[in-house]
Amino acid sequence: MNDRDDQLIVLSALQAQTLPVLAQQLLEHVLGRPDLALPDIAYTLQVGREALPHRLVLLAASMAQLIARLQDYVQSPEALEPPFWSGVAERARVEQWSVEQSREASHESLARAWVDGVTLPWAGLWAGQAVRRTSLPGYPFERERHWAQPEQVAQAEPQGGVTHQAHLSGNEFFLLDHRLNGRAILPGMMYIELLSRALRAAGQPAAPFQLRDLLWLQPMWGDAAGIDLQVLLRAGGSVGNSSRSARERLTVNGWCTARLRSALPCERPAAWTSRRLSNRPRASSQEPSVIRN
Repeated sequence: MNDRDDQLIVLSALQAQTLPVLAQQLLEHVLGRPDLALPDIAYTLQVGREALPHRLVLLAASMAQLIARLQDYVQSPEALEPPFWSGVAERARVEQWSVEQSREASHESLARAWVDGVTLPWAGLWAGQAVRRTSLPGYPFERERHWAQPEQVAQAEPQGGVTHQAHLSGNEFFLLDHRLNGRAILPGMMYIELLSRALRAAGQPAAPFQLRDLLWLQPMWGDAAGIDLQVLLRAGGSVGNSSRSARERLTVNGWCTARLRSALPCERPAAWTSRRLSNRPRASSQEPSVIRN
């Protein structure tokens, strides 16, 4: 192979419908890079890409011909005939050609063998040639979304303690400004604010405190009816034999967990749980939202 030879441009994909996408990416790339050399492109695709099952080979003798043939393929990927070859490599095929055998073969024989699954010694065919790898588009992501389903966490019933309820209408600034795909989602800092208000309502000073091991397990979504919350305060105790300030476990009804440690001595340290109740319609959509203490 040398600069005056026709070059074998090889593309492969996991699925047949991805081949035109690869061709379109390569076309756009070479149109924007007139400084690229055809042998460098061929060499990079042959030795620098994994050979996947669905394969395409086209023959080009110049950059202008490469652009024209890529355009032809992108417009009509089903109408294939030489100088285009395509096929699906046989998984069980382990045939390999030697450098000597490959050099004696025609371009068409090499193309047909490769699309059928034969392993060709591409690097050996370029031995002694002044070629180098160049930057080319990578493999495209499949345009299919996969969403992880959150694990359902069992919610223990509250046992004792003081309960405080709160309703968020959905018109609060932190819900209006905090949305994902059009749906309101409770900001993480609001869990801390709910705790502080519940502590004050229970007659405890809002002393400085520390949160450790904070973990949000699931988002808390709002809808047209808003969000109904229940905040539960339960007495806690010190951890082990530690003489430091008491530590408490925080659980937001399975949505959020953390460890709370008072920074100042507190007569009755408390753990808290924020529970989401069933959404209920409001008598008036204009009713102001308040945190009921």
